Amino acid sequence: MKKSILKDPARVIDDHILNTGLKKRTVARRAGMGYDALCRSLQGRRALKAGELLGIMLALDLTLEHFIKSGQ
Repeated sequence: MKKSILKDPARVIDDHILNTGLKKRTVARRAGMGYDALCRSLQGRRALKAGELLGIMLALDLTLEHFIKSGQ
């Protein structure tokens, strides 16, 4: 089986939120999604929709490079 070159998106987003000190409620609002939906997605209990992921990336100033494992 081929290994993925991508990091877990929920982990990348959650780590970035912690490092920036932003509140999840603020990130959810900026991304145009509900707070509960964001929290469930970060806990792995709900899949992020493509539009939500893009909104979160814009809200947190994340690029695709943030989601690629080092050394790939």
